[in-house]
Amino acid sequence: MPRFWRGDSSNTHDQANLNFLCMKNFRPVFRNYCSPDDITVVATQKLPVVHNIATEDPNLALMIDEQCEQELPEFTAITDDYDDYDVSNSFHTLEKGNDVAVYDGKFFSPTRDMIAIAGGAFVVGLGILAYYVLRYVTNVVMARMVAPETYGVYDEVIAVTVVCGWTAKLGLDNVLLRLVPNYRIHGQYSLIHGLFRFTLAMTLVVSTALGTALFVFAPQISLRFYHNMAYSVPLRELSVLIPLQSLQFLLAASLQAFKAIRWKMLIDRLLQPLVTFIALMIFCLFQWTMETLSAATITGFVCTVAIGWLALILVKRRMTLKAPATYQPGYWSIITLPMFLNVLLLGIIESTSMLLLGAFSSPLQVAGYQNAERVASFVSIPTTALCIAFSPRVVEYFTHRRMEELARLYKLVTRWSFAFSLPLFLWVMVFHQAILLTFGASYTNVALVMIMIALGLLVFSLLGPAGYLLTMVARPRLILINSAIISLIDFGLLWFLIRYQGALGAGYAFVLMILMMYGLNFLQVYRFLGMQPWSREMHKPVLAGAAATLIGLSLLHVIGQTPTPLLPLEQIAAMLTFFIAYSLIIFLLRFSSEGYLVLTALLHWLVRLSLRVYATGRRILRSFDC
Repeated sequence: MPRFWRGDSSNTHDQANLNFLCMKNFRPVFRNYCSPDDITVVATQKLPVVHNIATEDPNLALMIDEQCEQELPEFTAITDDYDDYDVSNSFHTLEKGNDVAVYDGKFFSPTRDMIAIAGGAFVVGLGILAYYVLRYVTNVVMARMVAPETYGVYDEVIAVTVVCGWTAKLGLDNVLLRLVPNYRIHGQYSLIHGLFRFTLAMTLVVSTALGTALFVFAPQISLRFYHNMAYSVPLRELSVLIPLQSLQFLLAASLQAFKAIRWKMLIDRLLQPLVTFIALMIFCLFQWTMETLSAATITGFVCTVAIGWLALILVKRRMTLKAPATYQPGYWSIITLPMFLNVLLLGIIESTSMLLLGAFSSPLQVAGYQNAERVASFVSIPTTALCIAFSPRVVEYFTHRRMEELARLYKLVTRWSFAFSLPLFLWVMVFHQAILLTFGASYTNVALVMIMIALGLLVFSLLGPAGYLLTMVARPRLILINSAIISLIDFGLLWFLIRYQGALGAGYAFVLMILMMYGLNFLQVYRFLGMQPWSREMHKPVLAGAAATLIGLSLLHVIGQTPTPLLPLEQIAAMLTFFIAYSLIIFLLRFSSEGYLVLTALLHWLVRLSLRVYATGRRILRSFDC
């Protein structure tokens, strides 16, 4: 690590550099060594490494290479919170060890960044887990509240609004993710303000137009596409979701661009299902059917968008400086066009299965596939969480051409993604019957569909990080070409397989689509960047998963399938034993050095969180005592 030195305020050259730093609003502070006013040079005395020299303010130290016995021609400043300050004009490359490199004003440490990513992913993962649990519980309540056919109609209409809402954002969320970190690095706050206004205006106009069109043409869509007028009223009722969904997507991407991961998870994952579930319980008192589902869903999105807007205002004020908005509509439009086409194609890929099931199969098939997808989506939680925290780091490493550190970080993210996703896939495969029974006996026939979707998401854990990496650094034209090719192939597969095999055909097509789409991204990352994420460490999750699967199957054989009052509790106990066995075997096989660091950091974060919750609880109890 670099050493920290004192400067000489009597030296004209040193004073000039010190004044340069002061003009950049950096205040040199030498904690435990001397006061800010007493800056004396000791050219041969090396001070100990200081890891925590920065305070909440941008308090900086002056630093030179520890291998040099004389002052460098220029002072160099470093801050502990390096993400928030741009001092690239005064930085030189100082040292590159096994894990740390300092370049153009940034610390680049894959292990340190992996710890930060793991912490962010842990928060994101908790949010996604809570979201999926709430969504799962809500779907169970909905499936038991109404007939399977009615529930299938509702799911189909939601799929239509998601496609329209996904289209209405025009890919502007990805534009925000690409440009905002770059603008922040260069201090271009005027462009940040202008970009937010531009994206908001475009999204509102397009989403409102699509919502109005769906409301007006709902009867024609119901008759000509679904051949069932039962879709007409739900399409009109839920057309208001299109602008709400597109705004939610945009707000979540904006918060992610500012690395406000906690706010993003609250807005994107927690509020909407929680408010929807509460509204569902309230509206049930009126004994509505389809109207209950529609009203609860709309209420959830309205609350989410309102709170998300307030959160974005607070985050922007904290992370940017006041500046008049500057616009580059031509440049932004050039980036937006391929992003829009890419997003449109991705939306078609994700929702075509539901749309074609509604057209070629019964609403019961739609409801069964939707429930299977809801359960299988738990497998994607680790990969999604890690990649959300990983994406902003990709931009920083790639911008500063730190390809070696980026490759190492890519490997770490993929390894942890697979290690956490594999037990979830095996859980779905081993306990599929017990899981589907929670929706009702009418849905147990989609077990194979659920396993196929879970298999596709396990493949996503191995290849998905390559897709996120390519999205952040590749040219938009390449991303567009990839999406166009995959969407055409996927549409053809779905058209053929759903017509002959229904929901099971959609499951087969999903696995093939994941293999083609992310396999292509994986090959392109290897071809253009020379990176591949797999290593020998990945055999450990496979061994642990095989052993845990044998334990789970043995427990199910002992428990049996005979309905008894204690059967649900016995199945839950078997599931817990399965996960504990996997964790213990992974631990016995030993982590890598980075794994131990990440695990220690997560345990430390958990302890701090527990203490904070405990302190908050005590304060609340004391307030009641008063």
